[in-house]
Amino acid sequence: MFSVIVKKAREGVVRKKHPWLFSGALEKPLPPGIIPGDIVQVVNHSGVILGFAMLNPQTELLGRMLSFERSFASETFIADRLRAAWHERRQLVPTEISTAFRLVNAEGDGMPGLIIDCYGETAVVQISTVGMERRKAEIVACLSTLGITRVYEKSTSASSRLLEGLSAKNEGWLFIAEVGTTAEAEHLEICEHGVRYQVAISGGQKTGFFLDQREMRALLRQFARDTSVLNCFAYTGGFSFNALQAGARSVVSIESSAAACETMAANGRLNGLSDAQHTHQIIVGDVFEFLRTTKEKFAIIVMDPPAYVKKAKDARRGFSQYLELNRLALDCLAAGGSLFTFSCSPFFDEALWQEMLAAAMLASGRNLRIMSQHRHALDHPVALSHPEGRYLKGTVLKEYPR
Repeated sequence: MFSVIVKKAREGVVRKKHPWLFSGALEKPLPPGIIPGDIVQVVNHSGVILGFAMLNPQTELLGRMLSFERSFASETFIADRLRAAWHERRQLVPTEISTAFRLVNAEGDGMPGLIIDCYGETAVVQISTVGMERRKAEIVACLSTLGITRVYEKSTSASSRLLEGLSAKNEGWLFIAEVGTTAEAEHLEICEHGVRYQVAISGGQKTGFFLDQREMRALLRQFARDTSVLNCFAYTGGFSFNALQAGARSVVSIESSAAACETMAANGRLNGLSDAQHTHQIIVGDVFEFLRTTKEKFAIIVMDPPAYVKKAKDARRGFSQYLELNRLALDCLAAGGSLFTFSCSPFFDEALWQEMLAAAMLASGRNLRIMSQHRHALDHPVALSHPEGRYLKGTVLKEYPR
């Protein structure tokens, strides 16, 4: 195994257990013969082992730490960590709560560049680093020992993959154990909190479903009985059907994707909520336009938009978009109503989020309380020393009684 030397000025960062090593952190030249994705020892100038990392000499983010110990089982760490994650997730997300869960959350599970979401016996894999790409066969082999019968790769993070020297996208089946067509396997059904959903893993967003909002979908039930609900950016109706199951009088779901709306309608039928009941209105359209033109007031509004801040330099521009969106939502909120509002932008930090919400409150002339704050679901752990892994922020705001 090769060894790389951390510069004295950067040794403290490694000792604080941050998992990223940028190019300027290591002494040059690197040992000749390192292949992208190799695991190397990380040492200081005295030769003391600080840990082990996957290295890609072709990138600015040169190393991704796998361990901060002085020994490391490089040949078995994939299997060891996958099995540990499986045991943990089955405790955190038992099947009576959900038949879908996140098995691997990249650095949060010590496997940088790897996301694995499980939908029943099907695993959807996303790979964004060359180190994990090299170990793909090992990942699939281990999954097959855990009861997974199908593995689909949906690696679509084009920019990060290109930086790693990988193809921009890679999609397709890696493993199918049972007899059946791939077309059948691409359309799954899951059950969460007693609600059934169709999941299209190839054509849907992310890996097919927004698993990170599981707890917030359940929390919505405590607010929704006998209320009117507006679900913005509704996708396939996760928040909508939880509101309906809780006894909401009416739900309006607005989503720009016609395909997602078709799936949402199918999910309604799957749960015995036919269009004839007139309790659930699905609108294919633009959320901003709807909020500006509707005359309705809603007791609950759910706002879960796409990431408006893709880079740190875009934070202020994203601030304006989030501010306008939440101001419009508050204008449509009934007196005493509740706003469930979220950001999945990793570069829009907590301080900016709180500043934006306060500005939206003042702009709307409302007087709001924080009822709950949310991060990732329990199966989306984040390494304490890796704040960059914290992308999801959520706040439930409720107006003071008048």
